[in-house]
Amino acid sequence: MMTNKKLIFGSLIILLIIMIVSLVMLNKPTTTPTSSTTPTQNTPTTLPTIMPLTENMSCEEMYTEIENDFDKANYCKLDADCKSLLLGGPFIKFGCYKFVNKYFNEDMLYEKMGGYYNKCQAPINKCAPAPEVNCISGRCVRVNK
Repeated sequence: MMTNKKLIFGSLIILLIIMIVSLVMLNKPTTTPTSSTTPTQNTPTTLPTIMPLTENMSCEEMYTEIENDFDKANYCKLDADCKSLLLGGPFIKFGCYKFVNKYFNEDMLYEKMGGYYNKCQAPINKCAPAPEVNCISGRCVRVNK
């Protein structure tokens, strides 16, 4: 009889441990990896919109619009939100790199810079590697070491 009580007591202890672990797991936030285009709690609910270039824009208007788009793409809450977008080559007019939020879809920016390059620029490439980037005061900025 004593063995049955021990067996029941042991089973109850195991069941209690399983219930506690289950409750802890239910209350724990998920930490699944995200891709570079999946918004998380550190990204705004609405990502900035980048519109395509219009055909009748001058080179100066195109350049200004693209620079404004880069400014829209530079937002963060944490260092982990930031990345360096490598430019150079045909996009050297805009610098060797720009700092942007890692969740920002840079495809439209590259497309717009390609349109600018095709219409307005000859190739040059004089870039050094991009520096480390951190989030400071809500902006992705260069880390000076």
